[in-house]
Amino acid sequence: MHPMNESRDDPPPFENVSAPEAVIYCDEAGNSGPNYVDPAQPFYVLAAWAVPYRAIPEAAAQVELHRQRYSAQVPELKSASLLRSERNKLGLVSLLDTLIRLRCIPFFVVAEKRFCIAGKIVETFLDPRDNPKVSEGFIPDTKTKQEFANTLYDKLTDDELNTFANAYRAPSPVALEAALDVVVAAVRSRVNAELAELLEGCRPQIEEIARIEAEETLIGKFGDTLNHPALAAIFVAVELAARAGLFRPLKFVHDESHAYQDGFKRLFAVLREPGSVKTAYPYGLMLEAPIRHLTEFETTQSKSNSLIQAADVLAGSIRHWAEIAIAGQRASPADVQLALRTVPSLLSDDPRTGSFVGSDKVLSSLCRHFLVPDIKAKLGPLAQTAESTTTPVPPDPAPLMPSVSVGKQPEQSTGYGLHFPIYALVGRETGFLYCVEREDLKERGGVATLLFHTEDSAQAWLEAAGAGPLTEPFQIRRFEERDGFELIDALRSVAELARTIIVFVTEAEQQFVDLPDLVRAADRAKERVGRAISSGMFEQIYEEHEVDGLKVASMLMSDGSYAAMLRPNGPLFSADSRQAAIGAVLAHAKSQAGQGGDATT
Repeated sequence: MHPMNESRDDPPPFENVSAPEAVIYCDEAGNSGPNYVDPAQPFYVLAAWAVPYRAIPEAAAQVELHRQRYSAQVPELKSASLLRSERNKLGLVSLLDTLIRLRCIPFFVVAEKRFCIAGKIVETFLDPRDNPKVSEGFIPDTKTKQEFANTLYDKLTDDELNTFANAYRAPSPVALEAALDVVVAAVRSRVNAELAELLEGCRPQIEEIARIEAEETLIGKFGDTLNHPALAAIFVAVELAARAGLFRPLKFVHDESHAYQDGFKRLFAVLREPGSVKTAYPYGLMLEAPIRHLTEFETTQSKSNSLIQAADVLAGSIRHWAEIAIAGQRASPADVQLALRTVPSLLSDDPRTGSFVGSDKVLSSLCRHFLVPDIKAKLGPLAQTAESTTTPVPPDPAPLMPSVSVGKQPEQSTGYGLHFPIYALVGRETGFLYCVEREDLKERGGVATLLFHTEDSAQAWLEAAGAGPLTEPFQIRRFEERDGFELIDALRSVAELARTIIVFVTEAEQQFVDLPDLVRAADRAKERVGRAISSGMFEQIYEEHEVDGLKVASMLMSDGSYAAMLRPNGPLFSADSRQAAIGAVLAHAKSQAGQGGDATT
């Protein structure tokens, strides 16, 4: 018998009719309803199997055989009993492998509850519709929102985050304003004044914010839970997988939930309603038009459905490796094998079947625990480079502008050892930077490109090499600060040949800079500046001053420090506060003037 009603809708015209039919079975782990504050369950996981229709009998039989072998004393398979020993975990690995061999496809969403609180603070207090200090460009700027959420995640205590979470559960103007007070004070103390002022921008609208948040949506109280965005993401991921031709979904079967049964069905109906041409859904998923391939939704008890139980153990195994990562625990060989069945799905977007909504700190720990060891085992001697290229780099703690200095005391900032003006040897015909072979750089490819802080050093090198390896006429090019991105583009053009920059600070002193790292940092800085301008953040972090007849520009940097410079192109100085950075610039200018120099050079 076909598992769907005979009255099912006709398939949409763009459906891949050659794809196998499949039924999706879904369950969850770590459900704490509207309570985001649950130290005992730091993650919420929703997981599903897309099971080929023809494989349903065998898949169900394999799950039942597994229950009889590993959990015969209980009527249904539960992940909790399968994660207590290495033997049982290896058995669970075997079950996952069996289902994958039957061409079942796992889908899952992992949500770190503490990070979700931080994200909800950003969405609530930095919504341009209620905060005039934030422009409309901030609404689609998911990268900046993610960075802000990571900042709050890192800098706020559990009690401070929980104050907001508890206020949000029953939003009233009094409760939300009290939570805003706590968040703003913490941000002003531990992050920076600019972000605190941005958050303060919503205060006049706090009553309207409370009213909107307290309104019941079409999906009822279910909309206040993590279950809601996670289930929406699974629905959309299944739809996108169907459009990619992986399968034709016949129906979606979710474990029965008395509390949210009605919310499940309302959400499914909302997502099938005709809407805009392109809509953003949770966790970075984009959907053109409404859900059309997935036409039927139902719930059933897990006790009577082995494949719902399979979704339970999938969700439980995913929560297991996530909890290992957040606790920094040592992963056993079975833990690693269990994680490797699902973690790689987080790295694929074609189509997206796994989503992680959490801090970069936990994501980095996750990769160190599970992906890097596996890559090391496969690559052997190449493991050193594998670790550096596989582990995600967490964002800067105050993600506004690119950092210029690692120091916190007033000092001239050189970033990667580069300050302007910079001199380079540039080919007259090709425009390429001059590169040189160096025996001491053999481990890094043996080739470097050259930059100079003085024109005399560049001229000396040019004259010494003139009769040597130069294959075309070269000239000295001076790069000012305004030419910074042009210099980066020139460095990028030789990045495949040279992996190192040799910076001649003086004729005797050399610095070595990693070229790929510098290019990546510059690209990231350029992107961040663009996002800051488009979202209105730039006005909060960049200021111009006139002190004692001197024009000074100051800005907040991404490491929480402040940088200041004489306009238009004086040297940068950094400090803990905006005032101290400006003071360092004025002191430098006074010193230069006393020596008869040009304070603006």
